[in-house]
Amino acid sequence: MATTVDPRPARPRHKPRACIILRLRGGVGNQLFQYAMGRKAALETGSALLFDVTDYDRHHDREFVLGHFNCVGGLANLADCARVLWPAREFGNTAQLLRKVYPFYKSRCVHEKDFAHTPDMPRISANSYLDGYWQRALVPLSIQNTLRKELSLKRPLSLSRQALLSRINAEPSIAIHIRRGDYLKPQNLANYGLCSPAYYQKAKQFMDEVVPSAHYFVFSDDPNWAADFFSNTSNVTIVSPDPDRKDHEDLVLMAQCSHTIMANSSFSWWAAFLNPNPTKRVVAPAQWFKAANKSADHLMLPSWHLL
Repeated sequence: MATTVDPRPARPRHKPRACIILRLRGGVGNQLFQYAMGRKAALETGSALLFDVTDYDRHHDREFVLGHFNCVGGLANLADCARVLWPAREFGNTAQLLRKVYPFYKSRCVHEKDFAHTPDMPRISANSYLDGYWQRALVPLSIQNTLRKELSLKRPLSLSRQALLSRINAEPSIAIHIRRGDYLKPQNLANYGLCSPAYYQKAKQFMDEVVPSAHYFVFSDDPNWAADFFSNTSNVTIVSPDPDRKDHEDLVLMAQCSHTIMANSSFSWWAAFLNPNPTKRVVAPAQWFKAANKSADHLMLPSWHLL
């Protein structure tokens, strides 16, 4: 019996493009640090960037926000994760064992051990899964032109924030970030602590001297505390959190102020970093962590004034 041969040429099997899968977690500031690391790795390896957002299915106090920016990357599905993480999809006992036994698996799963210190930058290859917070200034600094373009909003600000932006742009302005909220929880209070009233007093005194005509816009998750603290100050506007929970828009507003007084928070770190003012003055807390043996030198830029 004659064999029938299909005259059509065989369809080539396309090898999937190498990718960097980035595990996202935390709020806006954390996601921006993670994006900077993933984007840098993707650029250096020529890989596609994908986001693993499954943490937000389990933890509903935060949400995925990179989709509001002109970020480059897509959402990772189970097939993507399986291809990179094979044969284990989570950092459980099996994964820990495989990392010790199989060198290729160890190289594929880049897991940050302690974000509060400054270990050497990990070596990242194509087809890697990045799990960490990656909070260090050198990463966003190395691709800052790319980040400034991509960390712009896809959609216009809400009408109320557009009105506030007009006020911010009308005169020299200084953003003050006061974070309390979740920092009052025992675990966060033990790790970070709160920036003291004395810190904000000294920071404002510094800004009053270098920018005497500026108006202060106070962004805080505890507006009542902030209003009480600045009750005797005339050139201050307290920006109450909007119920729409668009924290990413508040970060953009802070970045549009002429100068910044930061809290020990990745949220205000990014507002200060993305501030486009070439003559901006930034005040940052010298003590980022409550423990004296934990340094934040890897987060500070040389031009920032530490108090």
